[in-house]
Amino acid sequence: MIFSYRRINRQDQGPEVSLKASWGTGMNELEKSDRGNPHELADQAASEVHCNPVAAIIVTPDGRVIDYDHHGESLLKSGLVLRMQEKQLRCADANRQANFSAALKKTATSGRTSNLLLHVPGEPGKRFSLTLTRMQRPFPDALKAQASPIANVLCLLAPLDGRRIATAQQLIDFFGLSRAEARLARAIGHGDSVEDYARDQSLRLSTVRTQLSAIFNKTGTDRQAALVRLIAGIPVVRDEAAVESAQGTPAERKG
Repeated sequence: MIFSYRRINRQDQGPEVSLKASWGTGMNELEKSDRGNPHELADQAASEVHCNPVAAIIVTPDGRVIDYDHHGESLLKSGLVLRMQEKQLRCADANRQANFSAALKKTATSGRTSNLLLHVPGEPGKRFSLTLTRMQRPFPDALKAQASPIANVLCLLAPLDGRRIATAQQLIDFFGLSRAEARLARAIGHGDSVEDYARDQSLRLSTVRTQLSAIFNKTGTDRQAALVRLIAGIPVVRDEAAVESAQGTPAERKG
């Protein structure tokens, strides 16, 4: 993943180098107040239908927050897992702060990706994966003199439980799966084994294996792990029109 640098002016800190991911992490909070968000409409539209939130937060090697996308902003405001204190990124669970600081330092200095498991304090069942990756630094010549010798770090936080998997209709449209095949593919994406699925659906194991073989053929995969990776990369979009069509209009439902 390649990231680009862009210079912005902040009234409280003066000229500074800000990091922007080339795939568009969302506008910096202070820049939004000055110029407005030119991507606000697309941001809002995507957030209304895309149900696979991964929060992106960019920090300096010492943990100072310099940018975030809209998921990151919401996460920081909630303070459930990560929070911002005096512009520093902190773990809501104080017992994890030392591990986070060590992982941040390792990633910033060595370039090695770090992974931490976090949870909401007092609620160990609500787990989040935190991945830290050092950002590449294609500086313009004019900014090299101002650049820190150590690159900044991108923090990606995502909920582990309640994983979002592409809808059955998406799998049907993308790969031509049958309804039964789409149900099986989604179950595998959620971690079910073929044996468990056959038992839960009261199907013969041979029938499920035949369906799985058809799924592999249609999706161009040959292993369950590859299938999971494939469908996990599909932005999950709930088709409200299809749901309403299946359920009927409000008047029809009342009647």
